[in-house]
Amino acid sequence: MNHRSIFTARTFGRVFVILAALFGAVIASPVTANVDLFFQPSLVFSPAPGCTVNQILTVQLRARSSTASPQQFSALSVILEWDPAVLEFMENIPNSNPNYLWTSEFYPAGGLNPDYSDGDASYYALPQTFNLPVAPANNTNGMLVTTFRFKVLAPTNGTLVRMIADRAGELTQVSDNDANDVTGDISSTSTFKVANACDCALGDVNLDSAYDLLDIAAAVEVLLGNDTDPSHVNAVDADCDGDADGNDIQGFTDFMLLAL
Repeated sequence: MNHRSIFTARTFGRVFVILAALFGAVIASPVTANVDLFFQPSLVFSPAPGCTVNQILTVQLRARSSTASPQQFSALSVILEWDPAVLEFMENIPNSNPNYLWTSEFYPAGGLNPDYSDGDASYYALPQTFNLPVAPANNTNGMLVTTFRFKVLAPTNGTLVRMIADRAGELTQVSDNDANDVTGDISSTSTFKVANACDCALGDVNLDSAYDLLDIAAAVEVLLGNDTDPSHVNAVDADCDGDADGNDIQGFTDFMLLAL
């Protein structure tokens, strides 16, 4: 009798667990947040090719939740695409955040990575610890995953670095800690502009053959119209239109951030 009772209890328990699992699968709430991947900055500016062919330009790959709630994730893969006639991929610099200890690599998978001269590559990132990364809310700058470095090969009015969904059996995908696909928006691009008409003096406003904070102070005077010296104006004219105005601020700032 005791044996029958134990058997019945075990059987009921197993059936209950199975039914509970099936019921839970039916009513379980869907994932409420995905992880968006995006580039920062969205515009990478480089002045004239006489100064900057072979210069190294960088863009960050960052992640954030698709909603106001943070979203944990455990791995991501990205198919990166660029114009190999304008940019040469050099390397990636993983996030050195000690909380996550990222391991990332352009593994030779899917036939995409053996030769970067074709303009695409497959990138993977995994945390090395059990402390999984958490993508911040969508109203933030997100979290840094890695930094991609490119060498300038030729001038261009605008060439895109972007992510594509799939190629050669590889995917751009973010996974949570249960291996669920939580990929959000991957439409972000970064435009690299390499001017072909600027003077190589861009940035060196005080003409001392150095890039420093003194050039920023001098640039402010030029932009305010207090300094109209043509050589100083030329050094602030980031968009190469012959004058120094508000349209040059972003390009000048981007260049100085690279130069300092």
